[in-house]
Amino acid sequence: MSLSDPVSQSLRKYLPRAIERLLSVRPRNLRAVVMEVLSELGGRTKLRHVHLYSVRQMPSMTRSISLAVSWQSDGPEFRSNALQKISISLLSNQVVELLDRGKPAFAIRRDDDSSCSRVVSALLVEIDARGYLMCPIEVGGRLAGIIAFATSDNLVPLEGSACQEIQTIGKLILTGIIYARRDARRLRDQNQWKKIADAACDFAISLDQSKEIRDVMRFGASEVPEVQGLRLTDFVSRPFKSDVIAIVDKSVKDGSSATCEFRGTGIKGGECWYHGRIEPHSRDSTTQATIYLSNNDALRAREDEIRTMNERLNRAARLSLLGQLSTEFAHQLNQPLQAMMAYCDTLIRREETGTGDRERNLKTLNNVMELVDHAAQIIVSIRDFVRFRSLTLEVDDLRSIIDRAIMMTSHTAAMEGAELVRIPIAPELLIDDTLDVLVDSVQTTHVLINLIVNAIEAGSAARTESLKIEVAVRAAPQAGKILVTVRDNGPGLPSDPEKVFEQFHSTKEEGLGIGLTISRNVIEAQGGLLTAANLPTGGCVFTILLKRASGNEADEYDLMDGRDLAKSPHRTKEPHESAESGLFGEGI
Repeated sequence: MSLSDPVSQSLRKYLPRAIERLLSVRPRNLRAVVMEVLSELGGRTKLRHVHLYSVRQMPSMTRSISLAVSWQSDGPEFRSNALQKISISLLSNQVVELLDRGKPAFAIRRDDDSSCSRVVSALLVEIDARGYLMCPIEVGGRLAGIIAFATSDNLVPLEGSACQEIQTIGKLILTGIIYARRDARRLRDQNQWKKIADAACDFAISLDQSKEIRDVMRFGASEVPEVQGLRLTDFVSRPFKSDVIAIVDKSVKDGSSATCEFRGTGIKGGECWYHGRIEPHSRDSTTQATIYLSNNDALRAREDEIRTMNERLNRAARLSLLGQLSTEFAHQLNQPLQAMMAYCDTLIRREETGTGDRERNLKTLNNVMELVDHAAQIIVSIRDFVRFRSLTLEVDDLRSIIDRAIMMTSHTAAMEGAELVRIPIAPELLIDDTLDVLVDSVQTTHVLINLIVNAIEAGSAARTESLKIEVAVRAAPQAGKILVTVRDNGPGLPSDPEKVFEQFHSTKEEGLGIGLTISRNVIEAQGGLLTAANLPTGGCVFTILLKRASGNEADEYDLMDGRDLAKSPHRTKEPHESAESGLFGEGI
């Protein structure tokens, strides 16, 4: 049978009716309408069998095909469990290559024809056919389905505009299926929300196509605001109008539920916080969407209270760490003070004996000024660490940051009998003899101090023999990043190393259990990452991922601002179902 021009013309005439049927189909009628379209294709091409396959991308990055609907001219619908969720590669590489290029593939049941795989050959034997024409259906630039025709001979050509018309109708079938599944999912969600609305929300508002509030439905609230007849923009407070409108429009366009929080008109003309869930309606409904609303004032008050408490805990953690490092800070300040006393004593003796000269005295005074500046920097570092402040990202040499951290913990390590080692940096990691990173230098320094002190204290508490702590720099897998590791041979971490980053988790009796939580927040707010792992040989390693500097860059991030921390790699996205995840979903 040849797909001739008359067949193309017949298919082209049928196309408007197919569009009308497929784009207006309701979920409960979907399968019947698809069967009707397949029967039209079979009748107009005068072919015995028409099969519709779905192509699905599996989580393992492989593709599978499944026989979704079939039609045959001389019997009931053909079904086969063997054609459900099989790898598309079983159609043969030659066929898959043609389909991926958007070109029809034709296979003939013949033992010496490599284009006919075992799967297709077995199918043709089962339905007593000789040839199999497979027309690809592309949606969104990828292969989403296949319409296949079985013939009783091997004379079906690959050329001709009939295949193009079939592909167009196939795309309409998939589009209609996607729309119908979306409507079914939306209707299912609406019914679920109606069942729980009494307990889950205070009231709901329905919007027409112009976003005017057509109706106010009371659920759990004893009173509802008088907003019927107002536009949504009159109900929502000014700072939130554009965001809420954008969320509603996107929800209606995508046909999916969405949530939002905003301030709006409350009881007796006041304002309050609302948490809303937006449920779009079907395309043919006069109501555009329903928004289920709950008063959120109490939750907001609790969030503010928790935020204030977190700020206080952050400050307490800094003071706790400062107490642990007080001996080290005193030691660091004592060095410049003793040197200044020595220089001043020298100047006094020169003046008393008359042995000094102007040039030598000026040089001595310059040394004193340098020591005063060094002591002032130490005090500024302490002050910045104690007070709660925003991160200021600046370009700094990573080697200097590591030097400062080691200098400020070396005395503590010596007192506990620990060996603190800095591993030399490989020359290939340097760019023009620099290792510049974009960080808040003070906060990053104290993150390193926290990791080193934790390793010292853990090893000391476990009485680790020959405790050794290594600080090293190595290349990161990601371009424009660098890794800093703090490795020790101490007792190691819990079986789940992530537990050490949980708030209030501590192995020290006097510890608050939030030092590592704050350290991770500091690093993540800088666009980096802080992780921990146990070593097979014993001990553990903390790894800091930092961003290398690409120029003169600076920015500020508030440590307690959730908008920055929302970018954390440790946060996960909620799974969502793709519109192409299958042709006939649940409920259709």
